Amino acid sequence: MTTMDKLFFFGIILIFSICSAVPAPPEIIVNGQTRQCADFMAGDECFSCEMPSGWTSLGYNTYECPQGYEKIELKLNCSGFKNERCCSNGHSGGAGACQDMIINDVTKQCAFSDGGAVPSGWKGKPGGAENAQWVCPSGYGWSEKAEPCACATGFVLLGLVVLSARAKGI
Repeated sequence: MTTMDKLFFFGIILIFSICSAVPAPPEIIVNGQTRQCADFMAGDECFSCEMPSGWTSLGYNTYECPQGYEKIELKLNCSGFKNERCCSNGHSGGAGACQDMIINDVTKQCAFSDGGAVPSGWKGKPGGAENAQWVCPSGYGWSEKAEPCACATGFVLLGLVVLSARAKGI
């Protein structure tokens, strides 16, 4: 392989690593008091997890528990980030905090609700849907503010005009 080939290959790897989601490196955490260990991932650009109290890390890229420690599954306190990128279909990374996202299929826009009632023309997260399932669809844009949609009113008025014109023979 020539030097030029090596530089090209390195450049491709560098570009791919910059453009992809980069999760925190794997690590093992331990609780010296209980003599337990567990896998731990701190998160990525769309979520983060807290290390439980009383636990310490053995450092990044550790894969094995110390001798004499019992490996357990640890329930972590993780939270997603509420932003457009992490709540858009096809993003790389974990699930964001998308519970407050609302979608308008007529205008093909998404927005975060202000916590009040969902404006007309918009729909909120259906009951029971997981965060990973509730994301802004591909091809939709983001709106700063979810304004009530007057789309249905416009169609009704247009229908009345057409019916009125037909009744008058126009």
